[in-house]
Parts: sequence; C-alpha cells; structure tokens
Amino acid sequence: MCAEHTPTVSLIYPMKAVILENMAENVHDSNLLRDVKQAIRDDLSKRYTDEETAECLILCAALVPRFKELPRLEPDQKDEVYANIQRRLLPIGEAPVKVSTLNCFC
Repeated sequence: MCAEHTPTVSLIYPMKAVILENMAENVHDSNLLRDVKQAIRDDLSKRYTDEETAECLILCAALVPRFKELPRLEPDQKDEVYANIQRRLLPIGEAPVKVSTLNCFC
C-alpha cells in the first residue's frame, strides 16, 4: 500500500487480515523471528479496531469484486455484511433483494 500514490480503503481490511494470518507463530520459527512476528501482530491488531471503522473497512472490501467473497469471515458474518449493504442502499419502502443476487456481478 505504501507504494501506491492513492491507496484505496478497500485494501485495508484484506491486507490486515493477510498480514496477521502470515504473522502466526510457526514451530520452525527462531526466537528472534517469533518475537518480530509477535511485535507485528501486537502493533497491527490495535489498528482499525473500533467497531465503526472496522465495519466501514469490511463494507468497502465487500463492494470490490476481487474481495467480495470476504474469505476471512464466517458465513454468518458475511451474511450480516451484505444485509448491512442492502439496508444502506435500499430506499425506505422498497422490497429487499436476496443476498445471493449481490454475487452476480462477476
């Protein structure tokens, strides 16, 4: 993201999840590597943690076709994200669309 002149908000959630996933301890890690990974996890896990910010980042990622599957969320969490998108986008009084139809754009 640092190399981009205009990083997009839709990359923050997926990249944070991937970095945290890759910084998991491994039995083959040396003590130094284990400490470095722990420091990275500790620092990164504190970022973007308030509920409103985290929700915004997940919504932004869900709206981008390459991240719409939200692979690091549980199925019920994914359903809630897409239901939240529908609530925000549908005018009051209009019939909701099934969540599965949101996946037809690719």
